[in-house]
Amino acid sequence: MRTWSAPSARRRTGRSAAATSTSRSTIPTCGSPSSAACAPGCRSQVWARWPTAGPAPALASKAEYDDLVAALLATGVLRDKAMLYWDIRASERYDTVEFRVADVCLRVDDAVLVAALARGLTRTPAARRPPRTCWRGWSSTSAPH
Repeated sequence: MRTWSAPSARRRTGRSAAATSTSRSTIPTCGSPSSAACAPGCRSQVWARWPTAGPAPALASKAEYDDLVAALLATGVLRDKAMLYWDIRASERYDTVEFRVADVCLRVDDAVLVAALARGLTRTPAARRPPRTCWRGWSSTSAPH
C-alpha cells in the first residue's frame, strides 16, 4: 500500500481532523486489482476486521482525534500511533494529510493524478463541517458479493 500525502496548513491550525473527516466520502476506495490471489476488494474486507483500518471515524477536531488515539493506546488496541491504518489520516511526522487507499502507481501519469486528487480533496473540505456519517459499512459495497 502506498501512502499519498497532500500538504495541509490545517495541521498547524488544528483543522487536519476536520479535513480528514470531510474528505472521507470522496476518497477512492480501491486498492490493487488482486491481493494474495483474492478477488478485487478482498483486501479491504480483510483489513475491515481491524478497528484501526478502513474509513476513519468522523472527528470534528484535533482534540477529538488526540483523545481517540490516546484511548486506543491506553486500551492496547494500538501499540503506537503508526498502527493507525485508516484510509485517510493526519500525518504524525509531516504537515500533511495522508491518503492510504491506493497502491503504487506504475505510470507517472497515474501518480500525478492520485497526488492531484489528494491535494484537491484536502484543500476544499477543510472549511466544511465534517459529516457524522459512518463510512465503514459503505466501503465494503465495492467488494464482490
